[in-house]
Amino acid sequence: MEEVVSMNTDSQYDAIVIGGGLSGLMAGITAAKRGKKVVLLEKHATVGGLAAGFTRKGYYFDAGMSRCMDYIRRPLQEVGVKVDLKPQKAIWNVAGCWVDYTTLEGFFSGLGGVFQEERSCLRMLYEKEIRPAEAILEAFFTGMDGNDFVEKALGILRLARAMRSMKKMKSLQGMEGDIFGKYLDPGGAAYAFLQEKEDEVDYRGEMTFFTKVGKLYSQTLNFYPSNGYQGLVEDMSAVIETHYGDVRTCADVEKILIENGKAVGVELKMHGRSETIYGKKVICCIDLNKTFRQLIGSEFIDAGLLERLEKSQLARAIPIFYLGVDIPPEKVRQYFQGHEEVCYYPEIDPDPKGAHFYRGHSMVVHASCFHNPAHAPAGKTNLQVYLSCPPDGWMENWGLVDGMRTDRYREIKEMVIADLLCALENLIPDLHDRSRIEVGELGTPFTLERYTGNTQGSCLGYRMDADALNSKKFGRYFDSYPGIANLYFAGQQTGYPGGVLNALGSGKHAGKLV
Repeated sequence: MEEVVSMNTDSQYDAIVIGGGLSGLMAGITAAKRGKKVVLLEKHATVGGLAAGFTRKGYYFDAGMSRCMDYIRRPLQEVGVKVDLKPQKAIWNVAGCWVDYTTLEGFFSGLGGVFQEERSCLRMLYEKEIRPAEAILEAFFTGMDGNDFVEKALGILRLARAMRSMKKMKSLQGMEGDIFGKYLDPGGAAYAFLQEKEDEVDYRGEMTFFTKVGKLYSQTLNFYPSNGYQGLVEDMSAVIETHYGDVRTCADVEKILIENGKAVGVELKMHGRSETIYGKKVICCIDLNKTFRQLIGSEFIDAGLLERLEKSQLARAIPIFYLGVDIPPEKVRQYFQGHEEVCYYPEIDPDPKGAHFYRGHSMVVHASCFHNPAHAPAGKTNLQVYLSCPPDGWMENWGLVDGMRTDRYREIKEMVIADLLCALENLIPDLHDRSRIEVGELGTPFTLERYTGNTQGSCLGYRMDADALNSKKFGRYFDSYPGIANLYFAGQQTGYPGGVLNALGSGKHAGKLV
């Protein structure tokens, strides 16, 4: 019989934080620095969630994230977290042609080399349409931090000069079909890639020309933590402990305790032992759908929220191929044209609805050892290949039965690995020699779920409609649920605009509520 350990309510915590991702860590830091007694509970062996990392045979891999933007520096430094970010330069390989992605001007110039017959049109497109938008976006991203993201965005959009520039873009709403269909990508691959980026950051499904350009622009501003994301989140965890907070890993919360309409604690299992701990406040930083359905219970879900949960859809899942190879990093960097990351469109026959459902979409190939040689054994290279697949095709073709891995699941996993290696040979010719591969693990969405609280490894958990997650006013978080007192929420799902910035901002906001 398993042992049940119960804490006396006299020794309760001021705040119990569920989930050790960026939002949970920021919530824990904020509350602990305010003198509150905090415990953070993370079900995995390490903190981080999508920002976690792991090591195989001396190769370090990020569990999910591969890039961030410089605006995370300030909110982290404000709470005492040391941040060392390295610029992350990306390049595109489209059908064997290289397109530099350091600047938007260089990007469109490179596209002119791919689509020779459209070179003059692409140049005119950049000069007349992209450059005015780029000027607005440059002002938008400069000096951005978690405190003023929404306010600054709205302020810029209200500027008369900015609005006049936007109005000069002819057929602002209607020209995206021509731009992304005729000029940018006649085959539709780049447009599909951008549509998938919509799943990552845009809850409202709005993909105007301006937002598309904004997403293109943001990809030129990428950075990478010098110690990897695991080093960054461990530094955050250390700040909590420095302020006498308690960080527990391998602590799987099974239930949020609610008495008289108030959250009073949690039941968890840790190293095979059940435990009940009590707290004045509970901050939940994991998938909202999973929180309500599994940790809270249907009796606390009103009809309106239940309807939204029923309508919610799984956001884009993240399949990742973790690859450790006995190839010198200098040689791989040459293959990457001196860049750290390649957005790769392989020449492979598409089969979006069949067994090869991931085909026809881009891959992002990233090597963190270019920033930090310690991420791979001497003379070797760690690679992560992110598959840009829509969740419907990726999730429906695995042959899972009640979540169990079937023979078909294992067969598809081996097929995906084989196809990936064949496609990557054109990017890294040394992979023709399979004996160079020392680590080759495919992290399916179900694998990644082990590292996060997000259902089936999706980058946003369940994507719900805007009103389900956000207040009607920008800048207001889905920070509490009316039917339950002392229960708060944080995470990139809980407010506008989502992403890492919202994970940090919502965590700080929730920590201040304690």
